[in-house]
Amino acid sequence: LSLSLSLSLQPFFSLQYMRLDAAAVRALSMFPTTADGGQKSQSVFGLLNRCKTAQGQRTLQQWLKQPLLDVARIRERHTVVEILTEHEEVRTGLADVLRRFPDLNRLAKKFQRSKAQLQDCVQAYEAACKMYARAFVCACVRVCCGGE
Repeated sequence: LSLSLSLSLQPFFSLQYMRLDAAAVRALSMFPTTADGGQKSQSVFGLLNRCKTAQGQRTLQQWLKQPLLDVARIRERHTVVEILTEHEEVRTGLADVLRRFPDLNRLAKKFQRSKAQLQDCVQAYEAACKMYARAFVCACVRVCCGGE
């Protein structure tokens, strides 16, 4: 029985994403504006946003501002959305895990600005341990389910 764990950072290639300028974002009513009274239901973001964490909301904003161009990656996202929509136990389990997970964007900014304190270091370490443990569980599931 061999398990291979793969934890890696993926490079950001701007050519993978459509670039929407400010005029397009306004014309498509992507985000609430002061012109519409800030009513979230008047924007695409407001209609789609069911995020439970600030990190999730930032991710959704980024996805809306920079839509994918690669059809295969779009299908992957659609599959994930379908699973989360149709399987409440998966959705609630994931939401519970993510609620207890530190906001990695905020932690990264603290480190970048040299403002991180000991508690931030501990949170980053614990998050790395959790990600490694999750990768190990996923590898086990792949092996047990015949994925490898």
